Formats: sequence, structure tokens, C-alpha cells
Amino acid sequence: MPVWQLSWYAMKMPFEKAAIFLQMAIVPIAISIVLAVPATLMGRTSTNALTHLAQRGIATALIGLAIALGIKLVVEVPFQVRWLRLAVLGESTPRGRGYFRFDETEKRYLRYELLLLAISIPAVVSCVYFMGQPKGSAASGGGALLFLGLSALTAIVWVRMVFVLPQVATNRFESLAVSWNQTIGIGWRLFAAIASGTLPLAMASAALLECRTSSNGWPISICALAGGVFIDYTSRASMLAVIGIAYRDWGIRVDQAGCESVATVA
Repeated sequence: MPVWQLSWYAMKMPFEKAAIFLQMAIVPIAISIVLAVPATLMGRTSTNALTHLAQRGIATALIGLAIALGIKLVVEVPFQVRWLRLAVLGESTPRGRGYFRFDETEKRYLRYELLLLAISIPAVVSCVYFMGQPKGSAASGGGALLFLGLSALTAIVWVRMVFVLPQVATNRFESLAVSWNQTIGIGWRLFAAIASGTLPLAMASAALLECRTSSNGWPISICALAGGVFIDYTSRASMLAVIGIAYRDWGIRVDQAGCESVATVA
């Protein structure tokens, strides 16, 4: 599948398969909205909260981010595993895999997702440092350059290792070296497909989430929050669909991998 065709297909997938998407994502969407309501009613966006933490010190900001990411991952992992299985294997209703099921597949997936997040720690630290500096200062400019450089390096490593996620979700993981080798020669195509399939939805979600505090009245703010969280999950689903389909079509062929048939993979 060509890059732009893949990204466009992945972007439409949550809407074309709306019933399946809602079945898989409605619980984490609801939990995410409930957890974000207090901050919304207090007039805080995620950017404001991060800036506030950064001004209180790097350690405080990192602890706050770690707690938020930990909660977010626990809420999202079952959805991510099921959506990846849908993209790779075509399983719309994985047998016996309820939302709150956290068996070995989900636990292994969480470990490797934490590994990918750990790769981004230098970039996150540089971001927190940059946001904690006075605007327009030399330290702020240096922090911005450092953040951009580390972010680019992180993106490169992520793209090369991203096939770990569909491998684990479909119980076909062999090693990090295998995942790294499967992206040889397709890194730029994969990056372009992920970026073009995810950024439009992510930007729409960010716009809704950032403007919720400027709305008149809490009902409008809550609606903006709900819309922003929903679009955020569609962007996540689009990104996972790109990764899963690219893994299936560019990395391996599912029907040629291993000795198990698609129908018997648990």
C-alpha cells in the first residue's frame, strides 16, 4: 500500500469502523473524560499544567508526567492491543479479550511501550527545562535547540523500533533486533505515513482541548473536552492502524509468519 493511501485509509478507519471503534474505545474515552473534568472546571489545559509543573522544578514536573503517563497507559493498553489486532489480523472481536483483560499480552505490551517511552526521557527533560526558562533568554534558546535535536533523534529511534507493538499485540514478538531489522529501508516511508495519518487529527484534538477554557460556561467546556478526547483517540487509532498495516504489508506477511494460522492466534 503506498504511503499516502495508507495514511488516508488509517485516518478514515476509526470513522468507517465506528461501531467497532466505539466498542473498543468507549471505556478509555469515558475514563479519560472523567479524569480531565476537574482540571477543565478549574480552567487548566494540559499545556498550562505542564508549564506550572516546569516552573516548580524539573523533578516535580517529571514526577507529575510519570504519574499521568502511568494512568494513561493502564487505561489505554487494552484498547491499543485490540485495535492493533484488528489492523493486523482483521479481528473485530478478539475472542475472550474483554476491555479490562490484562493477561500476558497486555502486560508484555505495556513493558515494551514503557521502553519506547523511556527512549524519549532525554527529550522530555529538555522540554521541561525549556519551558521552565524565562522567555527570550539565552537559556531558553539553547533549551529549544536541544529539545528539537533530541526530539528528532527520538523520532528516528521510535520509527525503527515501532514494529515491536504489533508484534507483541499479535503474540509474534521475537526480539528487538528483529523489529529493528524489519524497518530497514522503510523508515522514511513509515515516518511519513504515521505523520500524515496522525497529525491532522492530533491537531484538531489539541485545538479543542486548548480552547475549552475560553468557552462560555462549563457545559460548553465539557463538550469541548469530550470532543477533544474523542478526536485524540481517533488519532491514536489512526497511528496504530498505520503501524499495524505497515507491519503486515511492509514488515511481514501474516499468513507467512510462524506456524500458527491467523485464526488461532490468541
